[in-house]
Amino acid sequence: MVRRGVPVGLTCSERCSVSLRVSVDRRVARRLRLRGTTLGAATVRLARAGSARTSLRLPRATRALLRRGAGSTVRLVARAVDPSGNRRERSARTILRRAARRR
Repeated sequence: MVRRGVPVGLTCSERCSVSLRVSVDRRVARRLRLRGTTLGAATVRLARAGSARTSLRLPRATRALLRRGAGSTVRLVARAVDPSGNRRERSARTILRRAARRR
């Protein structure tokens, strides 16, 4: 998951813009020697109602640190805003795990 990014599925009932942010808590950031708690961020625009899948890529240095601390819990926050200005925020926690090696 770390190499390909954090996969995210999005659904909006109308055109919207979604801001995504992946972060860890302070304790994990300190253990991994990160400068801040935010690992990566992106904005995705949906041109019309429907669903989309995206992958939130992490910077190379952050991926290297996370490989060392595999099993870290991360928090994904998604903020959606439609053209009328209506806002909605959702968050989820997940554990980053190493993928099984292929032979």
